[in-house]
Amino acid sequence: MACAGIARAVQKISQMTYIAGLWIECIVVCLDWTVEPWEEQDARKSRAKTEEPTVRKVPTWSWFSIPISPRWNVKLNHEHHNGRCFHLIHQAQFRFFQWPYSPRNEMSPDSFHDFEGLRLALSMQLCSSDMFFSDNPSFVAYLKFQLRRCGSPDCFAALKLDVYWKACGPTSGAQRLALLRETQPRRDLKELLSEKRWYKLTGLLLVQGPEEGTWQRIGAWNFEVGFYKVLSTGETLLFDYLFGASEEEVTLV
Repeated sequence: MACAGIARAVQKISQMTYIAGLWIECIVVCLDWTVEPWEEQDARKSRAKTEEPTVRKVPTWSWFSIPISPRWNVKLNHEHHNGRCFHLIHQAQFRFFQWPYSPRNEMSPDSFHDFEGLRLALSMQLCSSDMFFSDNPSFVAYLKFQLRRCGSPDCFAALKLDVYWKACGPTSGAQRLALLRETQPRRDLKELLSEKRWYKLTGLLLVQGPEEGTWQRIGAWNFEVGFYKVLSTGETLLFDYLFGASEEEVTLV
């Protein structure tokens, strides 16, 4: 309820739209949160805390859905979206939010604390996640093979997964990678001279929801790919080129 009071005040001042801990006007940035273990210096403080249940009936795409725990911390990855550091190539597009029995994009008096049945729809690049998240040792080799196909023989790849997804273990049902953003970090003088280029991709790991056509968030991912030659992918996004993705309207619950 404390968060609801703060959100109500901020919405009144900013004229932004609040839904389940996130803001619609910057929804792609708000969706890029991860669950990470406590830093060592904070771990001692966190031992005194007890694990608390989540707010009831919160959609999986909201960080309110993560229980308070001495084992992990929710982090908002705003640095991934700093326009002074990154050149935006592509990002998911907001379509609508909707509570049950309410028109699309319409708030109600209980919207600040009642999130039951709340849906969020975005237009996103989507692909299968079988190889990407199976701890397959050939993943980096696959990336290098694909990059060589478009003219980049020397490349580097780094992958990071949301630890909460690992803690949950395998999840039944079809899984998908959903792209939030594809960016290029702005290069410094050293990188300009070396001609090294980087792509940074961030997104969500989804599993089929309880109703047909819905998806639940079970984790997040980001990876970086670096190379020394301009890729000849035409106007195709790197994410699409590597994984054969297609654009779909995704309804998150």
